[in-house]
Amino acid sequence: MSLKIILSVIFINIHVLAAQQVLFIHGNAEDSSYWTDTENSLSHDVEKVVDESNVFYANYLTDEEINNPVGNYHRPLLYERIKKTIDKMHGDKITIVAHSFGVTLTLATLEYYKLWGRVEKIIAFAGALRGLE
Repeated sequence: MSLKIILSVIFINIHVLAAQQVLFIHGNAEDSSYWTDTENSLSHDVEKVVDESNVFYANYLTDEEINNPVGNYHRPLLYERIKKTIDKMHGDKITIVAHSFGVTLTLATLEYYKLWGRVEKIIAFAGALRGLE
């Protein structure tokens, strides 16, 4: 299945969730531009549906960390950076779209801070859920 088809399915799901807030969480060695770099990006489509004021991006890596991806491991500091973005969201139920390292960090953040009640749906791409120790 192509990425374009997968993203279309997500876009349809987002239409159903138009009243909710959406949080995009990038993978390792990236920042939020991973989601916004092209005009045809998924995030731009989501912003049209749920209104851009309801779309948030968690930047959990510094420039130094982006440039040294092999040194990035799960740690509470990264969870805190994601939580700060979640705290800015006023909705009761949020939809999270995460990629790769962002998937595992998101799950760890939700568990670490017991935020599961804030989440309506998690859409995860290429998370190493069984590949981490």
